[in-house]
Amino acid sequence: MAAVAMAEAIEIRMTRLESDVAHIRSDVADLKTDVRELRGDFADLRKDNGVLRNEFGELRNEFGELRTEFAGLRGEFAGLRGEFAGLRGELGQLRMELRADLGEMRRELTRGLLQTRIWMLLLCGAMLGIMAHGLHWI
Repeated sequence: MAAVAMAEAIEIRMTRLESDVAHIRSDVADLKTDVRELRGDFADLRKDNGVLRNEFGELRNEFGELRTEFAGLRGEFAGLRGEFAGLRGELGQLRMELRADLGEMRRELTRGLLQTRIWMLLLCGAMLGIMAHGLHWI
């Protein structure tokens, strides 16, 4: 009896082990299919990564070109700043010249107006003198 009980216990253990092994085999088969799918996904990701690397390389080249263009623009702006500084100096000189010319014109106009007034007064005085002499006031 003890031998029969022991044989039954061993048989129960064996069936349990066989069922466990069957579960392990099905899990391993599922893992293998998952790994195959992941390998395909990784291959696709590698291709996409290669495409992205190429695009990033192109972007780097474009940014390099933009940097050189911006450097050229900086040089041009520096030249324009120099030109504007020169123009400012010229405008300052023109302002000074115009102020001097305006001052001279004011002096000439004032002198001309004063001379005109003196002549007008002298003419009026002469006419009054002639009228006074003709009317025998003097």
